[in-house]
Amino acid sequence: MKNIACIGKDPFYIKEEGLVVNASFSFFRLGSAFYEYICSSNGLPDLILFELSHETRDDFMQLRYLLLKEPQFTSIPFIVISSYPSLQLLQLSKKFQIKDYYIFPAMLGGLEKRILQLLSDNHPTTEAAQRPTLAAQAITEMKFKLPLWKRIFDITGASLLILLSSPILFLVGILIKLESRGPVFYISKRAGQGFRVFDFYKFRSMRTDADLKLVDLKDQNHYFSAAAVDAKVGQVPQAVGTILMMDHGPVDEDKFIQERDATDGQTFFKIKNDPRITRIGKIIRATSIDEMPQLINVLKGDMSLVGNRPLPLYEAERLTSDEWIERFSAPAGITGLWQVSKGKNSAETEEERKQLDITYAKKYNFWLDMKILLLTLPAAFQRADS
Repeated sequence: MKNIACIGKDPFYIKEEGLVVNASFSFFRLGSAFYEYICSSNGLPDLILFELSHETRDDFMQLRYLLLKEPQFTSIPFIVISSYPSLQLLQLSKKFQIKDYYIFPAMLGGLEKRILQLLSDNHPTTEAAQRPTLAAQAITEMKFKLPLWKRIFDITGASLLILLSSPILFLVGILIKLESRGPVFYISKRAGQGFRVFDFYKFRSMRTDADLKLVDLKDQNHYFSAAAVDAKVGQVPQAVGTILMMDHGPVDEDKFIQERDATDGQTFFKIKNDPRITRIGKIIRATSIDEMPQLINVLKGDMSLVGNRPLPLYEAERLTSDEWIERFSAPAGITGLWQVSKGKNSAETEEERKQLDITYAKKYNFWLDMKILLLTLPAAFQRADS
């Protein structure tokens, strides 16, 4: 009988969650304990399942380093499982030559098929063996279907809004081009439902060099605490600039970590009276017209009319934890519970914003969506810059 080694903070969880595979299991809480076992044992496991989290990443790196040094160990198939999607853990897995990365137990069926494939007698064990589930593709395989009523309402509503507002959209596009050089639309990468990344459309409301000024303005972040700002007095500024790269393409991991540390762990970035905004930008932001190109995202199925705001990748990465990951189970939306709650309930803190996102993810239904849409128009004129 084939043997599977389960390693992690709670290795028994892997077997107990419902993994049905005809094999024996060995359990290890530490990678070092597993390594000592295989070094002193005559037999090797046929497969390794490692439960990777931010708590176990050091143990994971140490084990992979040891295994990659010994040729007899590199042929053992190694699968990483994680209870939530994380860009950092994905990058770490790829760095240590792991191609199989599964969100567990959300991708239980796919994991079982992959294990059976790897345990089959005719499966090649060389490094040249093809593995269909790459780490970079694992998260996108998590499918979240919108309820039929929501998709029908989105298509109908977005089509009507685009048709009725087309003269305004055309005029705004002309004014943006006349005021400053650059594209009419601002397109960035955002993470939506199921952590799926897509191109996010807005009318450009800032100067084209806005991202270059971001580092100079980070101490004006609305979500910074006074204590955090005071703690920075006398510190040498970090040489950063990775936030703009997170929106436009790949980012060097070391630079990203420096930027994250420089913002004191704050998830959301927001500046009041931002000097980078153009004159027409202030008007379209105050009236939420800058959001209207997102109707294209709704028609494409990237977003819904109502949902949780899709986040820039550097913000989304900080919410991939057991405490906050549930907010990504809801559809991404143009408007949502947080937007209509800001004026009435003063939901201005980072904690409140996260809690409202999770509340919507748990409770969204047709009538809640209708209520949010009815409250959106008055809230739009009270909104702070987002």
